[in-house]
Amino acid sequence: MSVRKASSYYMNNHSNVKVTKHESGLMVPIGLRFYPRLGAIVNYQKCLQKRKEKTLLEMSDRDQHLALVDFNQLFMESSVWFSRSLLHSIKKLKGCNNILKVKRDGQLLNLLPTYMVSNLLHNSMHINGTDATSSFSIFYQEQINTGLSYLVFPEISLAVELQSPVLVKWDGAHTLHGTIMVDSGITSMFESAKTLVGKRRKISEAFKNCIKRSKVNTIFVGSTVFVRDTFRYMSKDDSWYTIEITLYPK
Repeated sequence: MSVRKASSYYMNNHSNVKVTKHESGLMVPIGLRFYPRLGAIVNYQKCLQKRKEKTLLEMSDRDQHLALVDFNQLFMESSVWFSRSLLHSIKKLKGCNNILKVKRDGQLLNLLPTYMVSNLLHNSMHINGTDATSSFSIFYQEQINTGLSYLVFPEISLAVELQSPVLVKWDGAHTLHGTIMVDSGITSMFESAKTLVGKRRKISEAFKNCIKRSKVNTIFVGSTVFVRDTFRYMSKDDSWYTIEITLYPK
């Protein structure tokens, strides 16, 4: 129920990113992302318009994080294969500190950092090239006996029926896939990680390690460094940009 409540909360408060022509459904992001124009890692925020509206469903940050813990526990407890796969993905990200940490019952838990919630999703076959780990998702009916969709993997001629609650894990960065809606009523929560977040973390760690190894520190805490890069989405006036970054202790 905590996963259902969180999914409803996110769909009512976060911005829809499913705007591709000829595709339909609602898809909202949660967790960490890399924002190119700031050159920083930030959290997906509530939709500005929805911030001004008073919604009936509210959740504290704590409850939202605990719902994500419950979501992960569904995979950890469902089978040894799911558990090992999820732990392997988390371990892969710990090296660059690209994980979400949540404290529960005095224990610090490591989770994958980026989530998506979707509803009535109908999209084209695609590959998620920015995913840094395998994809883990649960699909379920909003109401009993309401809704039917299929998660399709055309390269291996597989269609997974999404009706009763289904847990699925796949490699979205290399496996062609898409969701086909037959009858409305299917909601899903999905988790993974973004490569750009991990890349930014690695750059930050490289600066720190360089400082530790250097006998004569030319870069140190408090220094301002300049970073030059291109915009990910350039307009005609955007060829490159330079930003100033002041190094602070962790």
